[in-house]
Amino acid sequence: MADLTFLFTDVVGSTQLWENDAPAMEAELAAHDAAIAAAVGAHNGTLLKTKGEGDSTVSVFTDAADALAAAADAQRSVAMPVRMAVHTGPAIARDGDYFGPTLNRAARLRSIAHGGQVVCSEATAYAAAGSLTDLSLVGVGLHRLKDLTAPEHVYQLAGDGLAGDFPPLRSLNRATTNLPSQNSSFVGRLDELAHVGALLGQSRLVTLIGTGGSGKTRLAMEAGADRLDDFPDGVWFCELAPISADAAVANAVAAAANVALVPGDTTAQVVAALSDKTTLIVLDNCEHVIEGAAAFAAALLASAPNARIIATSRERLRIAGESAWSVPPLALPDDDALATTSEAVQLFFERAVAVSPTLIADATTIDAVVDICRRVEAVPLAIELAAARVRVLKVGDLRDRLESHWDILSGGGRDVLPHQRSLRATIDWSHSLLSPLAQEALHRLAVFRGGFELSSAERMLVASGISEYDALDAVQDLLDKSLLGLDEHDGRYRMLETVREYALEQLTAERLLMATQREHALHFVDVLRDVEDRLLQSKDQRNALLLVRQEHDNIVAAMTWAMEHDHEIAGRLIGFSFAPWYGAGQPEMTTWYRRLAPFISELHGETLARAGMAVGTILGYFGDKDIAYPLLERSVTEARATEDRELLALALTLSASVHRVYEEVATALPLTREAMGIPITSERQLVRALVCIWGSWVLHDTGHTEDARAALVEGHRLCVELDDHMLIASIFDSVGYYAPDYMSEEEALAALAKEREWAEGAGALNSTGPSVIASLRSLMRQQKWSDALVEIEAVLALPNVHWRQAFFLSLQRAALLQLLNRPEEALALDEQLYVEARTEVDRHHALCDRGIAKLDVGDLDGAERDLHEAMQYLLDGRNPVGGWGVAPTPPLVGWLLLAMAALRFARGDDDTATLARIVGVGYGLTGMYNFDISFEMARVAHAFGDHIPEGDATAATFATTASLADAVAYALGTTDG
Repeated sequence: MADLTFLFTDVVGSTQLWENDAPAMEAELAAHDAAIAAAVGAHNGTLLKTKGEGDSTVSVFTDAADALAAAADAQRSVAMPVRMAVHTGPAIARDGDYFGPTLNRAARLRSIAHGGQVVCSEATAYAAAGSLTDLSLVGVGLHRLKDLTAPEHVYQLAGDGLAGDFPPLRSLNRATTNLPSQNSSFVGRLDELAHVGALLGQSRLVTLIGTGGSGKTRLAMEAGADRLDDFPDGVWFCELAPISADAAVANAVAAAANVALVPGDTTAQVVAALSDKTTLIVLDNCEHVIEGAAAFAAALLASAPNARIIATSRERLRIAGESAWSVPPLALPDDDALATTSEAVQLFFERAVAVSPTLIADATTIDAVVDICRRVEAVPLAIELAAARVRVLKVGDLRDRLESHWDILSGGGRDVLPHQRSLRATIDWSHSLLSPLAQEALHRLAVFRGGFELSSAERMLVASGISEYDALDAVQDLLDKSLLGLDEHDGRYRMLETVREYALEQLTAERLLMATQREHALHFVDVLRDVEDRLLQSKDQRNALLLVRQEHDNIVAAMTWAMEHDHEIAGRLIGFSFAPWYGAGQPEMTTWYRRLAPFISELHGETLARAGMAVGTILGYFGDKDIAYPLLERSVTEARATEDRELLALALTLSASVHRVYEEVATALPLTREAMGIPITSERQLVRALVCIWGSWVLHDTGHTEDARAALVEGHRLCVELDDHMLIASIFDSVGYYAPDYMSEEEALAALAKEREWAEGAGALNSTGPSVIASLRSLMRQQKWSDALVEIEAVLALPNVHWRQAFFLSLQRAALLQLLNRPEEALALDEQLYVEARTEVDRHHALCDRGIAKLDVGDLDGAERDLHEAMQYLLDGRNPVGGWGVAPTPPLVGWLLLAMAALRFARGDDDTATLARIVGVGYGLTGMYNFDISFEMARVAHAFGDHIPEGDATAATFATTASLADAVAYALGTTDG
């Protein structure tokens, strides 16, 4: 990155000038602006946007000598007292502006100059050496700037027309501060620095609280340096970490502020010495002497009206007038494209380059650094310790090692406090300051993942033998000492991952880890049971689903432990997870349910019934028929034995739904009839609604259309009465099939829109659930291709869309692109999906769609290969669930035959009898189950030029009685039928 030179200017005393004579100031400022712009332009510079209050400017130059010449010309031309500073260094360019430490240091350099004076840094003087003609640079000494980094050799610009007699520069060299110089720059934190300054203007005691390494000390020192002009009697930095007694706080302040002491009350002497002073005291690292720090602060503020204090601590001082603020981590990039501008990434690179100057910030390195910063949760100390390891490790290797353990974060400099030389030492320091009760609470709460609610923390601590009162007190203590954080937005408590790992180590050493994890798992059995109750009773379903999303990491942690240590608890977790996970479209359901399947035989009673029902249903939907059927059968048997009518009704209905997937509607019908005959009299009337709605599908498929309509209408009315939002969306697609007189297409779409809005608010919109599917099918039945495409693309753009849903929607998107006369895009997407397919079922779907797409672009040979292979998939049983995963196989076979007819049509085949026979068989198969494939038929019509020929009626009749293989052979002319 090439160095640039920046010119910073500022009108001195502009506020007073505006107040004295605003019209004159306006005119003078316009002349000032014109002079600056002319000088910058004349010397090859670029005037950037105006900064600050409107009377300061920033310009950038590629040549240092040009910048100095521009400053000289500008200073000669302006009539106002303008201070100017020039500094050279690297900077980050973004959106027409520049960012980075170079600009910050230029601003600090400007702040020490006087009106009419031009100063520059040693870097600029070195860069301009030998290039100045009628100008010269005069050294004015080594000065400490307010950024607290290394002192700067400052030079003053001299030449004809430039004033040369000025008072001493207004740097930190004066004897009114002991703020220590820093060997590294202050990166980012500008908003935080402004916030601390604002707090200091409102309160006489500002306490910066946070975990070890969060950057409290550096922020306090920078804030003190920023306000040096406001405290003529000094800004005094008092490091309390080395002391061990509360009474020694006043001695530390006395040493820092140069207060002479005699034997006696130290606090009283220091307070008396500062009572008439306008001073700022920075009390750093108060946590281990919190009582002494609080007592001293209270005494000073009571007797010294012009004194103010900035304190840093793990907890607040808790005295009157205190304004406490939790220092946040550094900013992480929301978008990888903005990674280089994030404070955390900038800090890493700046510190890493200091120890490894050859480090290159390429795309691979930046990605690894972003991962590192996220792993250490953007804690400044952790970032600096990680960056120090770049001396011996490549960035990628450092990231990989951090993934396994964080003890690599050590090796801090000898010039820092002992507890800041490693992250473990920092946490050890905080841990040692806790009471035994708070230590035990910290260890126990470490089993939570992704945060927790207060009620969960209390349950866990009470289960370990801590009283309810002490449990609350312990949580408060951990919060006060910054070992827990509270998210004000969602009310959840969170622990830094490094703190959590440390606490788990303590729990393991105490041999309490297994028992605590067991209590954690049992707690989330109760959480999921409560969520299921709320869902099935239609009690605040939205917040119930949101809670499941919030507790996702905890639920997964509980399942992980239970799968390894207690299958009974695992079965209960799985059983109670079914309703909330299915309702929220949890993408991990299949993985977890498949893991439990081998162990279900170990379960008994209600646990077996629930777990078998959940696992059998989901695995059945995903093609594992041989696993699903025995589980569902046992689930029904165990549900009967429990005499739980609701559980039995659910088990029967879900078993019927899986049999329906495999076209076994004759088996599904008696299960459905029995479920619908069970009276549901409890508060869980939504179970009755589910039985009616899902049962209506089986009734419809078996020809009981009136019963199907009645069941659907009853289910809908129950959902409306119960104010249900989770189940109701599954109704609207069926309405169009067999209850159009009950609800029109327009009414169904309007209702769906409301349910989509609700689902989005509940975090369930990403599911493959009915609200998405029904909405799309409705739009497709109306042939609103553009609207359907917009709908699909909106869902695909959502975060965390499950791969299976993304795959299904992408197939639909490709088909819509074809129907919208964008065939090349459709084929490209189908080709990609065929490669990405993870299962035989998905590969078959992609093959079908690719064949149609090839037909549309004129690749007739490719279309023939794909369509014939897709047909063979079905005849060989390679798509085990048939159709599209939920549809009977014959309609799909019929659709493929119609596509093959379109292929012959495209080849110019004029054998109308053969074409009619193929089409006839295709129509016969597509209509066998009264299954709606209007969208797919529209694609075939598109291939035929939007008109499918008449089919042979005899062939259609033959198709309904013959086997699939015989029907296909007859259609294609390989048998006479």
